[in-house]
Amino acid sequence: DELDKEATNKLKEKGPVSAVDMKNDTPEKAFYEFIAKNVRYPVSAQENGIMGVTRATYDVNATGEVSNVKTTEGVDPSLDAELIRVIKLMPKDIAFMKSGGKAASNVEISANFRLQNGNGSATSTASPETDIVVVGYGKPVDTKQ
Repeated sequence: DELDKEATNKLKEKGPVSAVDMKNDTPEKAFYEFIAKNVRYPVSAQENGIMGVTRATYDVNATGEVSNVKTTEGVDPSLDAELIRVIKLMPKDIAFMKSGGKAASNVEISANFRLQNGNGSATSTASPETDIVVVGYGKPVDTKQ
């Protein structure tokens, strides 16, 4: 229908993502800016109407290197893989920001992947507390059977 065509055209024009709702008033501002700049809503997930919250943990050693990255809650393999990809990209100084400036185990990060329909309004879904919200264009699929 017309709404689907418009959403598809926006996806093609604007790319797969815009990250919003960064926590700019925190000492970790650069961390959230890094995530917002690098995270992308997977196109396949947008095309298939997949959305939800993905949570992951990772360790930061004394030199700021990230290791042991894993999802603790996932929705879809493509969303999980995207969050893991961005965590692994983090420079050492950025990784330290989320861990309070020191080595830490099980540092948590969460991303709420949400779809925006063609008229510019975000879909209405429960919005649990997450570190970031990633918005893509598409029509959500009702996963409740």
